[in-house]
Amino acid sequence: MARGPAGRPKSEPRSGRGYALANWLNENLDEKSSLNYQELADALGYSRPNIISMWRSGNTRVPLQKLAPLAKLLNVDFLHLLRLWHEQYADEEGYNQIEAALNRMASPSEAQFLGGLRQASFGRNFKLRDGWVQALADFIEIQDGK
Repeated sequence: MARGPAGRPKSEPRSGRGYALANWLNENLDEKSSLNYQELADALGYSRPNIISMWRSGNTRVPLQKLAPLAKLLNVDFLHLLRLWHEQYADEEGYNQIEAALNRMASPSEAQFLGGLRQASFGRNFKLRDGWVQALADFIEIQDGK
């Protein structure tokens, strides 16, 4: 039987749409952070490390105000965690409205791209040629290797 960080039996995380952030944390937290649970908890203002396990399992809600510091600690885009947070906690109508709003927002990398696009087009309307998505994909270097 697998053991958790405190030597207790490791429970299987819940899954499904209502556990999007918990699932992501469960699959990525160890890889994205060199900190142990106590260090993560301390950095996020908690005294006990079990809060991290509770987030990973979906047993405890991740407070919205902890997403930005968590994103910084894990070196991931805040908007990515925000999308997962809303997917996990919002009802379907609220999720759809929030997702539509988030899709209009740009990450720092996307904002850099948009700035370059505006500079190249001199602010004028333009039409993208066929194959531009693949050409862009060939041009972009993903920094985290995924």
